[in-house]
Amino acid sequence: MNRLLLILMLVASSVQAAPLTAVTADSINILFRPGSSRVERNLAGNDSVLQRFVAEIRRQSEADNIDSIVIKAYTSPDGVSTANVELSSFRGNAVADFLVSATGINPGFINVVAGGIGWDGLRRAVDNDRTLPYRKEVLRIIDNTPVWVRDSHGDITGGRKKSLMVLYGGEAYRQLRARFFNKLHYAEIVLYIKKRLTLQNDCYRLVPVTSGDIPIIPACLTEIKDKGVHPDIATSQSWRGRVALKTNLIYDIALMPSIELEFRMNRSLSFNIEGNIAWWKKKEEHKCYQLAIVSPELRYWVRRRSILRGFYTGIFIGGGIYDLENGKKGYRGEGLMAGVSVGYSWPVSRSVSIEAGLGLGCASLRNKEYVPFEGHHIYLRTSRTSYWGPLKAKLAIVWRLGTIFYKQS
Repeated sequence: MNRLLLILMLVASSVQAAPLTAVTADSINILFRPGSSRVERNLAGNDSVLQRFVAEIRRQSEADNIDSIVIKAYTSPDGVSTANVELSSFRGNAVADFLVSATGINPGFINVVAGGIGWDGLRRAVDNDRTLPYRKEVLRIIDNTPVWVRDSHGDITGGRKKSLMVLYGGEAYRQLRARFFNKLHYAEIVLYIKKRLTLQNDCYRLVPVTSGDIPIIPACLTEIKDKGVHPDIATSQSWRGRVALKTNLIYDIALMPSIELEFRMNRSLSFNIEGNIAWWKKKEEHKCYQLAIVSPELRYWVRRRSILRGFYTGIFIGGGIYDLENGKKGYRGEGLMAGVSVGYSWPVSRSVSIEAGLGLGCASLRNKEYVPFEGHHIYLRTSRTSYWGPLKAKLAIVWRLGTIFYKQS
């Protein structure tokens, strides 16, 4: 039995994600009305770019190529800075909700950044408008004045916005508001897809993770950044939303606490490992309820998009030890099991879902029967038992690791 448990632990520890990098596949900008965080498809050409972007997400999702979607939302300088940050956060999350609803993508792939005031967008607009009065002075302030200027005590004494508002008695700021501010209420959305780096002749090649119509892009190491590789997404972040932590409420209620980890391997397969333990004992009454079970499972997902929703089928094995005594007679031993499973998972929020399932198969048990007597166990006999039928029942709470932090960074 100890050998079996060791093998199961080694199998679980061997599941690793291949090193990946992220490459830009598509990007769009959409506009918002001032003060609003609602995604309006009929506003300023939003509909056409959103249609194209949604189609691209679906295509890359079907090929299991998506690494992440980064949404950066901004506002104009008008208003209180803290309110601008909050508004940009609302806008980013509204875009995330729209994309999840339109594509069914796993929300764990989405990263929302509350950009606050869109200073970079304002600078580009000013730089491109050669007719703007005081253009050089405005660019100088944007480039050289910090967002906040503080004194030696840390108190705010000024900043970029204040410097623009007082420039030429406020005339420069009025020109900026009239020409550019409506265009600063926007969100920038970037789709990154997974590529695997392979070393060939001292150069790296960006290779699609799955087959498809995405071309192979040759690049030397120094050229990687010029091929659209996301500079802020580390290789280790490709696990985001692909690892789920679970607990089975049925076993928890039965005082056999359970914990599970599920790793998404590709668009169709995942690896789930489940552990249950109950170690309760009433020594004075000679009653014992002790079990420890480990069960790895390989699953095939019909939907193929995420471990958030849809039907799955699986095959599992497992083993454990037990000691069950009712005060009159006890059974101590070890067992093995194997079988097939079916289940369904559906979301209740961006990070949490509910999973229900059932496992059927066979189990082989080796029992040592005993009776308790004056603090001792009197051995009776050893028997073997085989069982065919239900082996697992599941109603689990699922939390996809990494998704709780994606709303804002």
